[in-house]
Amino acid sequence: MNNAALIGNPNTGKTSLFNTLTSSYQYVGNWSGVTVEKKVGLLRNKTGSITDLPGVYSLNPVSRDEGVVATFLVDQEPTAIINIVDASQLERNLYLTLQMLEYGKPLLIGLNMMDVAQSRGIHIQLEALSSMLGVPVIPLIARTGKGSPELLELMSHISLQTAGPHWVLNYGEVVEQAILDISRELAEFVPNPSLSMRWAALQLLENNQAVRNSLKIDGDCSLRLDAILDRTEQSLAVAYPSMTLTAYLRSVRMERIHEILKSTVITQPKARTTLTDHIDHFALHPFWGVPLFLAFMYFTFKLTFDWLGNPLSDMLDAFISGPLSNLISGALEALNVSGFTMALILDGIVAGVGGVLVFMPQIFIMFLIISFIEDTGYMAGLR
Repeated sequence: MNNAALIGNPNTGKTSLFNTLTSSYQYVGNWSGVTVEKKVGLLRNKTGSITDLPGVYSLNPVSRDEGVVATFLVDQEPTAIINIVDASQLERNLYLTLQMLEYGKPLLIGLNMMDVAQSRGIHIQLEALSSMLGVPVIPLIARTGKGSPELLELMSHISLQTAGPHWVLNYGEVVEQAILDISRELAEFVPNPSLSMRWAALQLLENNQAVRNSLKIDGDCSLRLDAILDRTEQSLAVAYPSMTLTAYLRSVRMERIHEILKSTVITQPKARTTLTDHIDHFALHPFWGVPLFLAFMYFTFKLTFDWLGNPLSDMLDAFISGPLSNLISGALEALNVSGFTMALILDGIVAGVGGVLVFMPQIFIMFLIISFIEDTGYMAGLR
């Protein structure tokens, strides 16, 4: 049975695609050591399962929560990677795509939000993009399910024997030599025999601590790796004195991304400015956007805990402690239960559960507003 992994930037429609591809999903707790929820679902065509990885912009984590993605890629052995990409933000999304191409597993790209891209005058030549990346590219509109059957069909043909993409991005003589040196050092520490040594070496060159910790490198090897990294950094400093090793690797990838965009994307001026454009221009303005965001947070707080949340909580509390308790009390008296049992049910169960339920209106309002700002793209725009 196939075990795919779904990866992408935050707010790219990853959750919508996950729900579309799966007939059911189960929450299996949190990822080890962090508070991020872990979701695994059974594919609709019953050919395998898919794991929904947390949204990240790159594999080099800036927090422990984001580190679970890199840890998963080292410790696990997914048969395929489904990379969902926002077609309207292709340049930003392709950075993670290049890292996943280097990972070496069979990769399918779901190009989501095609309707949004077209409305912005962005036209992507799918065949050219697929040819340059060397992997299938499937156009999607995840919120409506368009393109999902085609993606699901392609996933069903992938197995452990399926070869990954042959993607090699040349980083220059200095870095390429460092990759070879690190790969030799890592040979005995890679827990997954199918893991790409080149990918692991590049992650160490980028100082990805999540990958380094997952490899469980011993002290002697760690010292040798540090020596290779220092030597590489010093060699690069001769040619690029103002650039760190991490920044250099990023610049090489971005240069390749710009080449891909130049060959595959045609941007045409929009015929008219939409209402959404006007709202974005004001809400995301460098100056006016900040007070507007603070005002919106104040509105959220007041609506949740004052204007609407508290009255609803008071009404629910009055219902539980009044009519509901009286109804249950009358039923218990009719059944002639003992005083202890009545106190246990009324003062223990009803009062205890009621004390928790009275907070439900505030929780519901808060999550409703959070879902609204995420689904509208306001949260992504703020970043």
